[in-house]
Amino acid sequence: MQIIPAAPNIGSSDWLPFSASTEIVVVVGALSSCTFDWIVGRTDTFTGTGGTISTADTSEFPVSVEVAGEIWEIESVTLRGLVHPDSQDLNIELQAPGLFKTSLSAYRGTGSQGFDGDYVFVDLGSAEGADTYLPTSGTILSETYESSTDLDEFHGKDTLGTWRLLITNNGATGSLDNWTLELRYKRY
Repeated sequence: MQIIPAAPNIGSSDWLPFSASTEIVVVVGALSSCTFDWIVGRTDTFTGTGGTISTADTSEFPVSVEVAGEIWEIESVTLRGLVHPDSQDLNIELQAPGLFKTSLSAYRGTGSQGFDGDYVFVDLGSAEGADTYLPTSGTILSETYESSTDLDEFHGKDTLGTWRLLITNNGATGSLDNWTLELRYKRY
């Protein structure tokens, strides 16, 4: 959002740039004083641990978010150094504090595709150039993919607490170097 001065006694140095929306507010008339209360969102990235993705188990990789706020959106979830020989053996989920969770990728693939790289998951339809879901055939490239479910389900949830990346593995052992959670939120 941007306040555009319309009165002749307000100079361009008084403009206040915001990126919360594309809405434009035009202030008309001469103002001797004015007070605005703004709640401006911010985006932060939080890095979680990695480790072994155990066979026939669910591995939990936590990240602590120590900022109280209300989620506007999940910008992205990035898995760095994800290695596993068979993508269809994995169900990858994001769990918020309070146990709410959603799937990023649910048992995708054909049995001959593996993970070996960095993978970014974004909300359905939110990123230009993102391949849709992880492919069901061919090579899984280190790229940006849409999540299996709508990340907008996190809208309005609290940011504060321990977030978890949950990877349920029905096959061979794998590994994850680390992961990041990028949140856009409003502070309380």
